[in-house]
Amino acid sequence: MPEDAIPVCSRLVVKGLPTKFTQEDVRKLFEDFGLITDCQLKFGANGVSRRFAFVGFRGDDEATAAKQHFHNSFVGASRIQVEYCRAYSAAKSDPRKSADRQKSPSLTVCIDCGQRIKKKSLHQFLAPVRPVKIVFVPQSTAVTVVLSKRSEVNNVLKLDGTFLSGKRVSVTVSDSVVGHVHGSGQKSSDEGDIDYKPETADDIRRNADIIAETGCLFVRNLPYVCTVQDLRDVFQPFGELVEVSLPIEQETQKPKGFALLKYMFPEHALKAYTALDGSVFHGRLLHILPSSEAVKLPSAVQLDDDSLKSKKKAELLETTVRGVNWNTLFLGANAVADVLADELGTAKRDILDPASKSSLGVRMALGETHVVADTRQFLLENGVDLDKFSDSDAKRSESVILVKNLPAGTDSQEIRKVFDRYGRLGRVVLPPSGISALVEFMNSQDAAKAFKAQIFKRFKSSPLFLEWAPDAVFKSQFELELEKSKADQPKAVTSTADVCDVESHHNTLFVKGLDFATSDEAFAKHFERIGPLVYATVAKKSNPAKAGELLSMGYGFVQFRKSVDASRALKELQNSTIDGRSITLKFSERAAKVSPKLAASTLSKRTGRDKGKERSESTILVRNIPFQANKREITNIFNTFGELRAVRLPRKTQSSEHRGFGFIDFVSKDDAQAAFNALCHSTHLYGRRLVLEWASVESDLDELRKRTAVYFTDAAMTAKQSRMLLEKSLK
Repeated sequence: MPEDAIPVCSRLVVKGLPTKFTQEDVRKLFEDFGLITDCQLKFGANGVSRRFAFVGFRGDDEATAAKQHFHNSFVGASRIQVEYCRAYSAAKSDPRKSADRQKSPSLTVCIDCGQRIKKKSLHQFLAPVRPVKIVFVPQSTAVTVVLSKRSEVNNVLKLDGTFLSGKRVSVTVSDSVVGHVHGSGQKSSDEGDIDYKPETADDIRRNADIIAETGCLFVRNLPYVCTVQDLRDVFQPFGELVEVSLPIEQETQKPKGFALLKYMFPEHALKAYTALDGSVFHGRLLHILPSSEAVKLPSAVQLDDDSLKSKKKAELLETTVRGVNWNTLFLGANAVADVLADELGTAKRDILDPASKSSLGVRMALGETHVVADTRQFLLENGVDLDKFSDSDAKRSESVILVKNLPAGTDSQEIRKVFDRYGRLGRVVLPPSGISALVEFMNSQDAAKAFKAQIFKRFKSSPLFLEWAPDAVFKSQFELELEKSKADQPKAVTSTADVCDVESHHNTLFVKGLDFATSDEAFAKHFERIGPLVYATVAKKSNPAKAGELLSMGYGFVQFRKSVDASRALKELQNSTIDGRSITLKFSERAAKVSPKLAASTLSKRTGRDKGKERSESTILVRNIPFQANKREITNIFNTFGELRAVRLPRKTQSSEHRGFGFIDFVSKDDAQAAFNALCHSTHLYGRRLVLEWASVESDLDELRKRTAVYFTDAAMTAKQSRMLLEKSLK
């Protein structure tokens, strides 16, 4: 095949190497161009180098750079040729070679002496025979040795019954082919590629029949640096994957070199098998085999019958595992009462006393708001990106689990004890309330096992609610020593008011003197060099001459994650220039804490007619108000944060019930902002979550017009009906 006809790939064949070149020399020659996933120098039956080698890289770009650099260059006195390697699937149908290989006897022997054998001792024991490959079995004393000739197999079999390191050696012929992974998951000591065993037409037909029935694939000869996401990127285009399992070696925390995949539709698995078997993946040749049994998801719910209750449990488990979940900051009312009782030093029955003068629903709503605020502050201090939780459609992590519905007072060591049996843990972030936690695993396979085993399992007095956390929920990589010091350090609990005050007055800067053409991106970029930002936004207003267009107001606000960075920016960036205009900085006097992502998430949920309209800065629109709640209870929730001008609950025309939403008008803009920040995350009243939005000025006026129109329309209809009734009676 002409060189131009061979497609670009991550695997190279190097020809014309010096005779005395070793495999290590080949590796050193190419290692500067990227991570090498496979390196094989081929030898003849007499042990002499055949002067060609295969080199695999993780990416195509790395292989291309190496090819361009070394092709037709000299190594010593030898000119080498570097070419892209053809996929095995392009040349695996030669019937003569296949038949010869099928007839050849096994060249694999198993050596066992009852204790672990060192590689150096094994080479001395086998000398002068030189093995092609040695496979050590983890947690076993057996070693599999692959030889190149049948005569070498006979010579090694003669060593059966001799002694090695004082132990009698057992040598037997093995039918396994090097590279096949057994139940214990052994892998080659040199992490080399497998010697591909060609398949006959009968084998291919048999494999296709099994795959068409199960939809499951066994993929081996994977590089030890690949991830679950790498496999998804390659196999997902052929159809939806139900499960991807990449076993991890516990001792090295690296993949074992094989994976199990299950497709939702078996025909998609058959397509993937046909297209990818023998193809190049990260510098290695994929070998795909059928999995005789489907990959079964371990279920926490055992179905003993076909009852409706059992089916409902199964559906609940299935939807949860697939990613359908509930409110991220959900707190059970019972747990909230426990936390409040502990903080206030009172009995739980006093908090839940229905005979109290204040409303029980209001007490629980404000209590939940307080606990949520403390939880959010704790998570921010521990490097959790809360903006990730605002997007319900965000990609989910495969190694971080959100554990909810924990009993009050749970500590991190109890959580570690539950989850560390499934694998090595990273960070365990548990807020002071102890109601929800983030558990990080070092690899995704252990996390998947823990998730499926512990979901809905009882922990103390409550079932565990598990959910996959958003991807990249932690702002930094895990550091073991830093995590230990944080775990031993007690965290101070601050009140909701303190949180709002500290963040708004010490982290936020007011910036004026901006050019009217300055964008939010340029504005944020100017301050990012100082430190991480919560948000940076230019204040805008609607253009009265052009509907839907926003105009800059010449000033903006920037909030830093740390007050130290805000103080530093005030000193270093005072009178600096953005887009040619000198700016003036000072600490903001208004509480502007909500991040742009959260504001965008809230805005996206509003109706189309409200988008682009000027919003009120002191009036909050509250949706999803329970119908049993009254105006007094809504007032008691919001007047905690400041003086109210008015509370309006629009009512149904033919009933005295309200319509499930209301307008809360504050006297102060700062009080309105503080209330919005505290209540918008997860506040429930009588079991229903209050959904907060900023009311638009136009919608507020429209509501007043509608109320007035309804009043006069109803009055007119009443007079008309009375007149008709009078005329009818006179007739």
